[in-house]
Amino acid sequence: MNIKYNKALWLIIILAIVMMIPFLGLTDFNTKGEPREAVVAYTMLEHGNWILPINNGGDIPYKPPFFHWCIAFFSLFIGHVNEYTSRLPSAVSLVLMTIGGFVFYAKRKNTQTSLIAAILTLTAFEVHRAGMNCRVDMLNTAFMVGAMYLLYRWWEKGKHQLPWLAILCMSGATLTKGPVGIILPCFVMGVFMLTQRENFWGIVWRMALTALLSLVIPFCWYYAAYLQGGDEFLRLVKEENIDRFMGKMAYESHENPAWYNLLTLITGWLPYTLLLLFSLFILPWKKFSKTRFLENAKKATPLQVFTWLAFLLVLFFYCIPKSKRSVYLLPCYPFMAYLIAEYIVWMMKEKMGALKVYAGVIAAITLILNIALLVVKKGWVPESNSSLKFEIMAKQLYVASQRVL
Repeated sequence: MNIKYNKALWLIIILAIVMMIPFLGLTDFNTKGEPREAVVAYTMLEHGNWILPINNGGDIPYKPPFFHWCIAFFSLFIGHVNEYTSRLPSAVSLVLMTIGGFVFYAKRKNTQTSLIAAILTLTAFEVHRAGMNCRVDMLNTAFMVGAMYLLYRWWEKGKHQLPWLAILCMSGATLTKGPVGIILPCFVMGVFMLTQRENFWGIVWRMALTALLSLVIPFCWYYAAYLQGGDEFLRLVKEENIDRFMGKMAYESHENPAWYNLLTLITGWLPYTLLLLFSLFILPWKKFSKTRFLENAKKATPLQVFTWLAFLLVLFFYCIPKSKRSVYLLPCYPFMAYLIAEYIVWMMKEKMGALKVYAGVIAAITLILNIALLVVKKGWVPESNSSLKFEIMAKQLYVASQRVL
């Protein structure tokens, strides 16, 4: 590859590591989900049960164990589980996914757009938050997105052999959060191959074989866990995977309407949502037409079709179940990032005004937050619960804005 690509690759590697790895242990666990996952890894190390550890005297883990294995592995080096080692698997997953996304697109398009997409992925609010948390979602996302990239490469090379690396990624995703780690990548790739006018039954048997092979390693764990947990384990698996999707869980779990997903994407893309909002006022709306849109759609390259499908099909899939959370849509973000990056490159060439306004607004917000933090730290406002909450919020917003800038 050329010098420009190598420089951009090293830049994104260093940027991803510096933004993520040093800050993991600075805060205590701050959600109920973080210690719940960490306790599973602690129990594994404490009692030596790496298949189905029983937590707090009788609780079976809600998720498969790969994420907890990773926490336990990192914790072995320091001899105990803490906030840093518990969050490290998520951070490493985000770093690798960001680098993988850059390499995937840079080899097929241009370095500039791929670099912007990687930075967008790394700094999007929802993605960055998931990468700093001790939860299974970021690791699961990295596996699923990696599987989609690898399935596309397999298709690109003519499908002559089995996509073994994609199969391993889907196995990892299934061992992290369940069978959705196989269903979604195969669903996206199957629909994409249909759009490329491939034989329907050829697609079916290839995707079915890929899915079955991806189940082999997870099945070994599920069987071993069943031997330990029995019917109680099977009930939990059914509830977490089938009942959650069908909306038939014994309790209400994150039930939200379909528009909730769109709202979480808008907030999840902060602070870049502001840029997209500003750009609406400078678009040449008069030139848009249905005929022109369809003509451009027909001219779309396979990579563009794949990117749009990966984003839209993941969004569609998670609009079906009643249970909806912002982290479910994490696999959308790397693909959306590339689409937004293409849009930004277009604005850089045609409409710099929106970028300048956006930069000015972000700079102003950063200045205001710095002043607000200084005022609170100097004690120029009376102490109260409200001022304490404001200080905490100001610090969080300040740190977030500094990382983006």
